[in-house]
Amino acid sequence: MVEKGGWPVYVLFGISALGLALVLYLLFILRTRNVAPKNFLGDVEVMIRAGRYPEARKACMRNKSPAAAMTLAGLDYMEQAGDSPDTMLLKETIESEGSRQAKLLQLPTRYLADIAALAPMIGLFGTLLGMFATFASKENLVDIKPAALAYGVGQALMTTLVGIMVAIPMTMFYAYFRNKAIKLVTHLEIVGADLLTLFRQGRRR
Repeated sequence: MVEKGGWPVYVLFGISALGLALVLYLLFILRTRNVAPKNFLGDVEVMIRAGRYPEARKACMRNKSPAAAMTLAGLDYMEQAGDSPDTMLLKETIESEGSRQAKLLQLPTRYLADIAALAPMIGLFGTLLGMFATFASKENLVDIKPAALAYGVGQALMTTLVGIMVAIPMTMFYAYFRNKAIKLVTHLEIVGADLLTLFRQGRRR
């Protein structure tokens, strides 16, 4: 493929390697235990119900998950509000951080869509370059032999083939991870609602 397609094939192989690395990254990141760990949420729930906010803050800073970031945002507001927190402001604070975390979860999946869209365009670009080279190398089109022309066109089309070969699996992976990210975002919304309830019920010692 490289011999027939030329340098555009190298570019396609490069972005396919990037796409594969992104797929492996998403397989590791887009997990419930990384987004909203059950053990962490259970421990923090106990702390918030008991009003142990400083201890809960330390747990959030150690965890670094999206759920921890939402909890930390709520804790920050509760610390600032003192003894008279506003429920609506607390809700907006948690939802705002939740929206930010949701965007961070979904952003890497869009890179897969970009690769899927870019690969065929690079392939087509390589094809056009190859066909131009095939015809431009002949001073008189009448002298082109059918066998030589067929070989040149076949060589030029190789980059389009490789581009499509890269785009199809990247599109499939994008669809899979997009749906997975949506499910995790929905789970974060539930976590946010639970946090609001916990903060309302929690009491300072």
